[in-house]
Amino acid sequence: MSLVNDERVIKVLRQYNLWWRTPSAIREESKPQKRLAYYEALKTGNSG
Repeated sequence: MSLVNDERVIKVLRQYNLWWRTPSAIREESKPQKRLAYYEALKTGNSG
């Protein structure tokens, strides 16, 4: 038996992701950004 079901997870995610409820809430600064970990992963993947 799962402690948290999918429906409950979605409910919590919707609270933290305003744009799921209101797509017009998306602003320029909320676009994905490549973080340091992204570049580190690229270096690791290309070194093999």
